[in-house]
Amino acid sequence: MDVREWIIGGGGEPMFRGELVMDMCKKIRALEMNGVVQSNGTLFKDEDLETFVRIGWDNLSISIDGPDAETNDTIRWRNSFDKMVTAIKKLNEYKRHYKADRPTINVACVVTSMNCDRIEYLVKMCDDLEIDGLTVNELYVHHEGMDQYVMSKEQMAALPAAARRAEETARRLDVPTNIPTFLETLGTCETRELPAAMPEHADDIS
Repeated sequence: MDVREWIIGGGGEPMFRGELVMDMCKKIRALEMNGVVQSNGTLFKDEDLETFVRIGWDNLSISIDGPDAETNDTIRWRNSFDKMVTAIKKLNEYKRHYKADRPTINVACVVTSMNCDRIEYLVKMCDDLEIDGLTVNELYVHHEGMDQYVMSKEQMAALPAAARRAEETARRLDVPTNIPTFLETLGTCETRELPAAMPEHADDIS
């Protein structure tokens, strides 16, 4: 079918099935295809990280909710920030050892009430950890229990200026980021409902 790229993610953390994921990655590269593994970065084993480098895996996309343990772990869980940082540093060690430039590392962050004033620090964290790019996304509220993450009117009003400061820092530090696009589309996210299924494809879907 001439597929060239795989995105390995899921409705959860793919590295819960780490052995399967690594087998997939090795086969993908053996067939000269590329891919992305989307992960929270806390379950990688050292041998997984070394394997990614040895096989020339293309990209790891790491989800994070803040530039420090206090911010990130409040949203996620205790020690998740330190585990993620340890994995990234180890991966970079293997890249230097093998004189490799792959996999690249991209950090993805959903902007919420708890981290909206920390975007510039997130950029600096990416620079410190030799991360190749930062993607920030607007919060998409799709089920109950997420109200605590919705920004207040005051936070929303302050966000563009904070994001522009982060963009200036990213430019100065040469950290690629989607912040300009994020600002252009800010406020366009549907906040309470998932998009309706297209009727012509929904006949057999409960």
